[in-house]
Amino acid sequence: MRELNSPKKNDYNQLISIFIMSVLMFAYISYSSKVQKEKLAKEQLEIKNKPTSKDSNSETGLVKPTQVAQVSNAPQGKIQTEVLSNQELRIEISSQGAQVSKVEMLKHQAYNNETKKREPLFLIKENNSQFGLQIPTATGVVQTQLLNFTPSKQGNSIVFSAPVGNGVLQYIYTLLEDNTLDFKIKSSGLKLPNSVNIDWKMDAFALEKGRRQETQFTEMYFSFDKNEDVDDETSDFEENEKSLDWIAFKQQFFASILSSKKGFEKTSGSVKNIEEGKHIKNFDFKGSIATSAGELNEDLAWNFTPLDLDILKGLGNKFDEIIPFGWSFIGGMNKYFFIKIFKFLHDNFSMSYGIIIMWMTIVIKIILSPIMYKQHKQGAMMRVLKPEIDEINLKYKDDALKKQQATMDLYSKAGASPFSGCLPALLQIPIFYALFQFFPNIIDLRGKSFLHADDLTSYDSIAQLPFDVPMYGSHVSLFAILYCVFLLIYTKMTSNNISQPTQEGMPDMKFMMYLMPVFFVLFLNSYASGLSWYYLVSNILNIGIVLVIKHFLIDEEKIHQLVQTNKAKPKKESKFGSKFNEILKQAQEQQELKNKK
Repeated sequence: MRELNSPKKNDYNQLISIFIMSVLMFAYISYSSKVQKEKLAKEQLEIKNKPTSKDSNSETGLVKPTQVAQVSNAPQGKIQTEVLSNQELRIEISSQGAQVSKVEMLKHQAYNNETKKREPLFLIKENNSQFGLQIPTATGVVQTQLLNFTPSKQGNSIVFSAPVGNGVLQYIYTLLEDNTLDFKIKSSGLKLPNSVNIDWKMDAFALEKGRRQETQFTEMYFSFDKNEDVDDETSDFEENEKSLDWIAFKQQFFASILSSKKGFEKTSGSVKNIEEGKHIKNFDFKGSIATSAGELNEDLAWNFTPLDLDILKGLGNKFDEIIPFGWSFIGGMNKYFFIKIFKFLHDNFSMSYGIIIMWMTIVIKIILSPIMYKQHKQGAMMRVLKPEIDEINLKYKDDALKKQQATMDLYSKAGASPFSGCLPALLQIPIFYALFQFFPNIIDLRGKSFLHADDLTSYDSIAQLPFDVPMYGSHVSLFAILYCVFLLIYTKMTSNNISQPTQEGMPDMKFMMYLMPVFFVLFLNSYASGLSWYYLVSNILNIGIVLVIKHFLIDEEKIHQLVQTNKAKPKKESKFGSKFNEILKQAQEQQELKNKK
């Protein structure tokens, strides 16, 4: 069987497109890393310059410690804990501050990076979350998190009450069927100003296997103006004009969300990295809630939820946009294509998740195979035309414009497209970015094993290094290595005729070709193993498809006959071709005038 190789021009198009994709990916990850480093440096500077007292709160309307009212009139006695639970959640509420003190996700487990084992998953425990109001009284401001409330059961609700000044403050909690913790705040006899400040802080626990990746996907999400504008921040935000509907302290696969029916005013938030230990990031949210006739009557809600697309859509409020599946049509590809394929395979066939990913890859390759066939067919046409192109290059070696015009005329008559080699690689760019966001964010794969990988949303490892390699890590991913090996094989198969260009300043294409797998090893080593497995299968399929196309579907003699037939046909010049030739003629005329001078 004959082995057909694409001509140099077509190979350049393919390699340039793949190189562009690699550069874009490298820039994306490098930018993310740079942002994290800059943010960390900023945080360290803030910590260094941070005042030792609470005077810094004065800018947000909070009072200094000397102004805080004594709470000796609060109910005395031991701290009590009330529990609300169902099959998915177990929530403990402490009488100290009447705030949520423990949240356990009963159907999920956390990964302990010290013991390398899974354990019960808590979003809140050990005082890692603090929520409170600052209520002004005649003697100062009362911090509600310092009060010891008195709990009482009323039906399926728990009411926490505490005297404040000359009035009473109540928190009312009810666990609803959709796992929403309804949270009402009411007061009587307090004679409050127009608004009351609130403060919610949380040190988020590290719950996943890969700390680097978990840090990347742990951020703050919020919504303004009746869910018209959902945004996210990895650092700070401040908004004094718009009303905030909800605030989410988002981790890689879970979120703690506080929402208000009326909205929060004069809001601000910050996120700070925690480099080591059991916590991964510090969240801080401040805002205010409006009063009515000097009293509080606020409808809030807590949602402690896994980031499952169906669950979040069921909760409404555009909570599903918390999952970072990508911007614009990239996110649409994930939500309406990749997830649909994934769910269909999962719901209709009894297969492991690794096999589901393999079949996803096959489906995508079947969809793209006509494009690959057209690419290699065009490559064969370009190869047939190569002797004539060489003649044109020799004939007009001193006139670049005439050379370009003659070459384009030849392509047009033969029905060939010199740009066809770029298309498949360019189509891979949005697919790559979509899957780049898909695998680390689909909770169905969390904790699911395949072959040697114990979690398809985190890295796989076959060896642990005694040291950390910059940009690589301290472990060795087998999927990433195998993918890059097959990438080398595929590139070698499709680029045998690549030679170093003679033009000064042109890059060494072969060098870049063999450098790309090195980039991919660095990128994928600490990324979701599901993505590495997908690209490994994809590359193996690419090799098979290329072999079938070259040896069974493309006949060079028939391609030669087709080219000659096309050249013999009268061709009506396209608008683009006409415009392009007109530009070339104008450029040629200008060059001739310049030479005469």
